[in-house]
Amino acid sequence: MSSQGKYVACFGEAMLRISPDAGGHWIKEAAVPIYIGGAELNVASALAHWNCPARFVTAWPDNPIGAAFHSAVGDRGIDVNALHLPDTRMGIYYLMQGAELKGSGVTYDRKHSAFNTLLPGMINWQQMLENCHWFHCSAITPGLNAGTAATAIEGMQAARQKGLTVSIDLNYRPLLWKYGTPPVEVMRSLLPHADIVMGNIWAVESLLGIPAGIASSQGCSTETLIEAALTNGKALLKQYPNVRKLFLTFRLEASYFAVAITPEAHFVSNHRVVPVILDRAGSGDCFMAALIYAELNPMPLPLQLALAVSAAVHKMGERGDNTQSKISVLREEADRLLSKTESQ
Repeated sequence: MSSQGKYVACFGEAMLRISPDAGGHWIKEAAVPIYIGGAELNVASALAHWNCPARFVTAWPDNPIGAAFHSAVGDRGIDVNALHLPDTRMGIYYLMQGAELKGSGVTYDRKHSAFNTLLPGMINWQQMLENCHWFHCSAITPGLNAGTAATAIEGMQAARQKGLTVSIDLNYRPLLWKYGTPPVEVMRSLLPHADIVMGNIWAVESLLGIPAGIASSQGCSTETLIEAALTNGKALLKQYPNVRKLFLTFRLEASYFAVAITPEAHFVSNHRVVPVILDRAGSGDCFMAALIYAELNPMPLPLQLALAVSAAVHKMGERGDNTQSKISVLREEADRLLSKTESQ
């Protein structure tokens, strides 16, 4: 592992995820799966599982629930740097089993959570980012309210000043962004600080105002989707010349692929069939974690892309927010699929 001992700092909110079935039987039977979730925590958890030093920067309540979260996250091998704030609560979200985080299957209950009370100046970024060489966040945090948006920008700026690599996941959640400032206005303030970006063409359109070119993937050929990704992605790179790598994913009904775009070149991954989907939550986070891992263990861009796609596909076959896939298995699979593609 290159830069051994230095941390990947992931900044975001940890939440309790409750996943009842859609039929309502859970109300009568009181049997509901409960997980610890959160996009940035999922990234940190995957990296720690793969023996990559990870730090989780967050805020949670100064009460027994916050203490339990602190202990549980630490038990994953993650270095925890958290503010413990009094008179606050943990955020909760309800996700019907098998549902999409982007759709009607999710219900948020995170108002007045500790993380939601963050304001610029509350986090000592010099301390939080000490001994780090990477900073990761997502578009979820700036979507919560003006305070968390300003704090995310503050963190990215501090990371850039310290010379850290900065990545951002453009995961668009339409149930957020209710505080009056348009997403495009906020996200255009964050993107100039990012080196590596992932998302999909529709999130890029919703968050940055760059047209996706097509309304949806339904009925589109692979060639049409790739063309849309290249048009959308090249426009993003032109608008934000600081971004050196962009990854755009396509999670279709029963398959998955992605496109990697740099100012010099682009690569398209294998079109992967997803054999069993047990839980869609966290697949994009796993993709992002694999990209970070691949950057820290230098790999050619096509192999980085293949590894990230394998990580995302495997995650969809696991329940809960966090992956238990072994990085050695993912790497072997990525190598094999890439070799097969190159030999064709």
